[in-house]
Amino acid sequence: MEARAVAKYVGMSPQKVRKVVELIRGKSVNQAINALHFIPQAASKPVEKILRSAAANAVSREEGAKINPDDLIIKEIRVDQGPSMKRNNPGPMGRASMLMKRSSHITVIVTDEKLRKGAAPQAARAARAGAKSEAPKTGSKAAEKKPQADAEGGKPAKNAKSGKKKSS
Repeated sequence: MEARAVAKYVGMSPQKVRKVVELIRGKSVNQAINALHFIPQAASKPVEKILRSAAANAVSREEGAKINPDDLIIKEIRVDQGPSMKRNNPGPMGRASMLMKRSSHITVIVTDEKLRKGAAPQAARAARAGAKSEAPKTGSKAAEKKPQADAEGGKPAKNAKSGKKKSS
């Protein structure tokens, strides 16, 4: 079962928030909250708040009564750019330069299913293996154009033209 939480208009640059999010992606909720306590960046506070909210959403659902909060893992965590406030900063000789105050939207999806990175279903693996073996073996024009490998080093043989130097 999945639960999600979204924090919009967080007053921090998405670039700064993504640095914190990369550290906790794929971890369990308890490990992530524990790690966020020791991360010195200011972005760790709103990320922790939205992570706790997503975990609470998972437990408070009707189906969530059976869920142990310790089993929750972060399935997806995403940081998108929100609207930017444009302000003027005084510059030299009476000029003004633009100051962009950026904001972020943070989305967290937690689940109680155990996800393994890189694990594909058996049917998908078999299909990929079958597709590799069904490649055309003869009569392919692309295979005919490739130069044959040299017997010594395994590198393609050089053409007669490429080995000559130009004389002036």
